[in-house]
Order: sequence, then structure tokens, then C-alpha cells
Amino acid sequence: MSRGLDVEAFRARAERTLRDSDIADAHDRFRNLVGPLPEEMTDLARQAFDDLRDGQTPSPDALHALELAIRMHRPALLVRDTDIDALPTEAAPAFPEWKGFTTAVRNHMGAVGCVQRVHGSAAELVGTGFAISPTAVVTNRHVVAALTGGNGTLKAGEARLCFADGGTAAAHTAPVVEVQATHPTLDVAVLRIDPDGDAPRPFAMSPAVPDVGQAVAAIGYPDDDPRSAGFDKLLFADGLGVKRVAPGEITGVHDDAFFHDCSTLGGSSGSPVVSLRDASLVGVHADGWFLARNEGVVACSAHEFLLSFAAPG
Repeated sequence: MSRGLDVEAFRARAERTLRDSDIADAHDRFRNLVGPLPEEMTDLARQAFDDLRDGQTPSPDALHALELAIRMHRPALLVRDTDIDALPTEAAPAFPEWKGFTTAVRNHMGAVGCVQRVHGSAAELVGTGFAISPTAVVTNRHVVAALTGGNGTLKAGEARLCFADGGTAAAHTAPVVEVQATHPTLDVAVLRIDPDGDAPRPFAMSPAVPDVGQAVAAIGYPDDDPRSAGFDKLLFADGLGVKRVAPGEITGVHDDAFFHDCSTLGGSSGSPVVSLRDASLVGVHADGWFLARNEGVVACSAHEFLLSFAAPG
């Protein structure tokens, strides 16, 4: 983690997240719900913070301790009838744009659904997708591979999009008609659906590569993930496989990929990652590893590919 560490960027991220918080409180929340942490964890995190402020690279153990404290301030909020649950008090200082964002994103919330493989009357969550037109849904190429068993084709009735959230409204579903296209190099694909009802309002695509430190949110359906090291018990204790909005920030950009620290699990693949400034589409979440980094495809890198399927306007 320390190799190539941008000390100033990490310090700024820690300051934004923890300036009004007690690191010990964050570690206690993890310890109480997940299990014991070494007693020296909080001291290590504080040492890492001091080192960063002095322009020094902390030890790997200290960085790990500080990263854990930061991640405890990255909630994954339930969506109920297109409204997002309140941002926890300890997370609020890091996201001053939150109030405006919740207003801007509300009309787009219905565009995000979970990609499901259908087995008779049952359905299995495979990933997340989001509509860019009344009939076109974006997800990851690897989600399509899992959905189709690797052959890239679907039979009638084999898959669907479910746009439900945690509210009381009836769940809207749409059958997947076909795999419309997969990008040749990027982890992005488009499914064609047969919509039923009013078309959701798609996200506008950001024309620019995101900036490190930019506040964003991943919107998706995080599900059971054995890699989470107990993380799911803490931030997703009130349910898995349901629509959530997870705020975080961009931690790096490299070529067509961006990295972020929004809270995700298996099932989040294909989630739109949107700017807290204006709810525009920054990219598509593709993969993640708790306390390491989450990775996505920059939207503008796939712009021409997605534009051919997007609704006009």
C-alpha cells in the first residue's frame, strides 16, 4: 500500500474524513460488531496521521489502521421509494455537497436496477446495471459473463432487471432480451431490456476524467461477499442485495481506470459511480477489495461506445 503512495493526497483525504471525528470511536464501532482489533490499532492510526502531516510515508501497519478508520466513515445508505436514508453524523463533514446531491439524484434513482438470473420463480442477483435509454442497460462485461455462463448469449426468460428499492412501492422488473454489446477492452457491456412502464431518467455522462479527491457515490446492490472480512456485518447490517447509495471519493486515476473508496461488496459490479456535485456519471464500478481499493471504468473512456446506445438529450 505504501509503494507509490501520494502522501499529500492521502493526508488530504484523511483530513476531510476525520477532522471532526475520533479515530478511537471508528475502531470501536468495528470492534464491537465484527471482532477484536489489536489494542495498538488506534495509536498506529494516529501515528500515520502525524506522519502524513509531516510529509512522511507511514508504516504499512499504520496505514492499514488509518485506512480502517476512514472506511468506517463510508456508509452505504438504503434507498426507500427513491429517497436516501440520512447521512450519519460522523460522515457528514466529508460530504458538504450531500444535500444538493440527494435532490439532484432522486429523479435518476429509478434507472438503477439489479441484474438477476432467473430460475423458475426464483431469481439470483448477479450484479448491478443502470439504464441509459428506455431499452439499454449498462453493466460490466464480467457481469454478462457470469449471467450467461461465459457464452455471451441468453435465452428468453433467463435474465431480468429488477429496479426495486427498500421502499413499499411495487418492484418494477424488465426482462433482458439480449446482450446488445460488450466493449472489446473495457469492463463494460450493454444489455437490451423490454421495459414495462415509464422509462427512468438516465444519468448524464461526465465529459471529463474525475479528479483525485472528488466526492462521488456508488449506487447499487451490494450482496454477500466472503472477501469482506466482516465489513458486511458493520456497514450492511440492515440488509444485503438491496439498493444503496455509498458516498466516497476518487483515490486515483490511471489510463481508463479510476479508483475509489465507496463501500461496495459483491453485487455492486456494474454500479454507476456518480459525482456528488451534479449526479453526473463518472464511471462504472467494476471490482473491489476491502481496505485495498475499488476500481471502475472511467465513463468518458467508454463515451463513444455508450453514446451509441444512450437516449438522446
